Amino acid sequence: MRITGIGGTGIVTVAQVLATAAVIEDPEVRALDQTGLAQKGGAVVSDLTISSGPAELASKLGESRCDLYLGCDALVATDSSYLKAADPERTVAVISVTQTPTGAMVTDTSVAYPEQAAIRSAVDGATARAAYLDAGAIARQGLDDEQYANMVLAGAAYQSGALPLAAEAIEQAVELNGVAVASNIQAFRLGRQAIARPGELRAVLQADGPAAAGSELA
Repeated sequence: MRITGIGGTGIVTVAQVLATAAVIEDPEVRALDQTGLAQKGGAVVSDLTISSGPAELASKLGESRCDLYLGCDALVATDSSYLKAADPERTVAVISVTQTPTGAMVTDTSVAYPEQAAIRSAVDGATARAAYLDAGAIARQGLDDEQYANMVLAGAAYQSGALPLAAEAIEQAVELNGVAVASNIQAFRLGRQAIARPGELRAVLQADGPAAAGSELA
């Protein structure tokens, strides 16, 4: 799998949680974090390779080798240099459409965020199927904090059938990480519900606010 996003938003952390979940289940796992020169605010890419046994595989995914493409930031996810790991015959994409302004957008108000249609066209053309959700809004409405958006996205990926790990192992890995355990588990379950019962999730969040949904997806 390939996880793409912005430095400083927990991309490496969610990759480590999923890698730990793989270790709990006992398959082989390889991980590579590409943080580049700009670790805060710049593009960050984490590759994870999970196999049922020892395999001679590179830590960095090659072209068309990605089964799950997890886009925590839509603009980074549509960068062709990262998207080339996807394949239209095999890759499942789960993309957050939360709009995070770039530096250029902040300093120049004439620079607009790309149209959603353009973002979806780029991802749809490179993958077999894709799911899109506003992970930031779900985290903000469900947990009062957008910092849990990446775990929301991980839950959506799991519910989409794209994560070859048990939900119990992922939640155990969150517990082992030891940071905001209850909120991160709730975020994971909210992401699952966003795929399984999106209409119900929207209704509950609008009616009851933070921490009102997701608990039944134990």
